[in-house]
Amino acid sequence: MAEELKKLVKIRGGLRASLTKTLAVTEELLAQSTEIFEETQASDFEIKLTQQRVILGEKLALLKSFDDKIILLVEDGNIEDEVASADDIRQAIQRAIIHIDLILEKLKKEWNKDSGSSPSNLESSLSQATVPPTSKVR
Repeated sequence: MAEELKKLVKIRGGLRASLTKTLAVTEELLAQSTEIFEETQASDFEIKLTQQRVILGEKLALLKSFDDKIILLVEDGNIEDEVASADDIRQAIQRAIIHIDLILEKLKKEWNKDSGSSPSNLESSLSQATVPPTSKVR
């Protein structure tokens, strides 16, 4: 059982490192959003931002799976720390996803206002890129 726990913790560590990089790329894109509203590059930006949203949603679900397995195997004295640690990173991911959604919505409104056309094809992508629900560990 201790070996399984060590392996899961290492895998989760790799996943968290990957998520940290993904969050950094996402934050960089979000920082560019002000410039994008002033330029005509919205379409490419929308695609990149939507891609980051999908990646974050998938990794959030994977991370939750590992967190749940680890919490079942960790010693009772460490459960509280594990739950708190898992919750911190989940909140960061959820914040990034919400921020992406807000920026994408604003982009769509600007695009519709400027062009008078229908919303981009990414609307269907967004509806498919749902955020998995999170649950608190008991």
